[in-house]
Amino acid sequence: MRGIQGNTVSRRHLLQLATVGVPAMATPFWISAQGKSQAGQNTVLCSELMAGGEISRAWYERAKDKIEMRLTKGPSEEGARSQLLFTLNGVAYLTVDSRIVRKGEEIALGRAAVSVKGKGIQYIIELDASNIRLKSGFPPVGVGKVQVVYNSKTWTGGFDFEAWHPVGAQGMPHLDSVLPEEMKAQTQPFEMVLEHTASQAVIKSGGIFKSPADAGTDGRPPQPSWGGRICRAACWGVGAGLGTTCCAGTAGLGCVLCVGGLAAGASACSESCPP
Repeated sequence: MRGIQGNTVSRRHLLQLATVGVPAMATPFWISAQGKSQAGQNTVLCSELMAGGEISRAWYERAKDKIEMRLTKGPSEEGARSQLLFTLNGVAYLTVDSRIVRKGEEIALGRAAVSVKGKGIQYIIELDASNIRLKSGFPPVGVGKVQVVYNSKTWTGGFDFEAWHPVGAQGMPHLDSVLPEEMKAQTQPFEMVLEHTASQAVIKSGGIFKSPADAGTDGRPPQPSWGGRICRAACWGVGAGLGTTCCAGTAGLGCVLCVGGLAAGASACSESCPP
C-alpha cells in the first residue's frame, strides 16, 4: 500500500490530496492529514482510497483508542445501498445505512432512505418520490412524501422538487439535533472524508447531487442538465432531495452523515443503471 502524509488544518487541502494523489490502479492508497477537532485536540486522520479516489476506510487514534470508519456500497435487490460503519477499538458504535429504491427501467425518481443506529439513537428518514416521473432534459416537478421515525414517534411532511425545499416539516427532528454529544465528538473528525465522498458525487452526477455545504441551504435547486439516462438522473436526484431534507438548513455532522451516505448509495445506484 502506498501513501503520503502531511500536516495541515485545511480540509480543502486534504480533499485535493485525495483527488490528485491517487494512482490509477486497483490497490489501496492512503493519505493522512493533521487538524484540530472542535474540542481543540490535534487529530491525525488517515484515509484509504481505491483507484478513482473513492474512500473505503478512514481512521484516527486518540489516547489509547482507535476510531475507524468503513464505507461499503453496492447494488441490492431493490436498487442500491451503502453503509457507513463507525467503530471504537473494533466495536461498532454507529451505523448509517442508506438505500435508493428503484429499478433501472423506471422513469420515476423512486425512494431513498437513511437509517441511523447506535447507542442512544435510532433514527430513520425517508423520501418517497415514486409518484414523480422524470423526462430527459427537464428537472423533476412535484412533491415527494417525507417521513421521520425517532423514539417510536413518526413525523410526516414533503419535499418540493421544483422549489427544492421541505414542506410541512414543522417540528420534525433533524438528525444533527438528536445525535448524542459523545457520538458527535468521536465521529466529527470524519467530516472531511464524507465531504470528499459528497464532492465526488457532485462531479459524477453532473451537478445534480449537492455537497453538504449546498444541501444545508434549501431553496436552491441544482442547475445541471437533467439530460442523459433517466435512470442515472433519478438515482442522483432522489438522493439529493433526501440529503437536502435531512440537512434542512443546517450543515452540522448530521447533515454530513446523511449526504455522505446518500452520495455513496446514489453512486451505487447510478453504476447499476443499464448502459
